[in-house]
Amino acid sequence: MYLSITGATPDNKLAKYQEFNTQSEAQAHAIEYNGFAIQDPEGNQDFWIVNMTTKTVVVDTEAEAAKQAEQAATQYQRDRASAYPPIADQLDMIYHAGLGGDEFQSAIQAVKDAHPKGGN
Repeated sequence: MYLSITGATPDNKLAKYQEFNTQSEAQAHAIEYNGFAIQDPEGNQDFWIVNMTTKTVVVDTEAEAAKQAEQAATQYQRDRASAYPPIADQLDMIYHAGLGGDEFQSAIQAVKDAHPKGGN
């Protein structure tokens, strides 16, 4: 796949592009719209650095790796959020067991044990 890149933001992020099956189609489009054509570098476009002057695209692999590490470090939060009983059920447990009763504490602790902080 080829891309015709016709715009970038002031901080050199991808702003305008169109995908093409052939290099010649991408180049024709790029010429018409004052851009440039490249073979699709793939990956997450949020980490592409576009230079309209030099007509290049590079991938900011350090920023991409940092984002992936951040996502991995907080995965337990997303796992817990989807595993906790619904709020209505939690409140019902508290009500029936009394403030902070055993049923509520056991349900919350089971989620915390299944999805430990730090991914262990």
